Amino acid sequence: MTVEDYLAFPPNGMQIQLADGEIIMAPAPNLRHQRLVGNLFFLLETFIRKTGKGRLFLSPFDIYLSETTVLQPDISFFDPQTMRHLSKRGAEGAPTLVIEVLSPTTKDFDRNAKKELFAHFGVREMWLVDDKKHSIAVHDLESSEVKRFAKSGILTSRIFPGIETGLKEVFA
Repeated sequence: MTVEDYLAFPPNGMQIQLADGEIIMAPAPNLRHQRLVGNLFFLLETFIRKTGKGRLFLSPFDIYLSETTVLQPDISFFDPQTMRHLSKRGAEGAPTLVIEVLSPTTKDFDRNAKKELFAHFGVREMWLVDDKKHSIAVHDLESSEVKRFAKSGILTSRIFPGIETGLKEVFA
């Protein structure tokens, strides 16, 4: 399938993504998932507004990476260099950072194929949020380094220098 096929797909209440030519569908996120996304968005947006550098977006937000790949991370961040990708229909290129809260129906896709696609198309960092373990794995997609933050730890990121967010706030 192509972007043209993706755009012609009839709305059906499911989250739809196009991954390397394959349609991926998932049901709407559950209450806890949405709560975690909201907590992360609030914490990051507060930090970004203080620095005035970049834009943060919530899913559904189409990120067009090729003629056969359109992904919708839970949260995407565009720094001043990647903001040039923003367009009327979403983004026409990779954001700086993506965040996925792992869900039972999409966790394997997010951890594997989706992460590989984001790395291939130039996303610098990906956070995988695991509610069951109350942990966040921060993947540096350029160096393949992974930092894991758990329980009551303090989350840091090279994308947001100076941010120190307690995981208790994220998983509240």
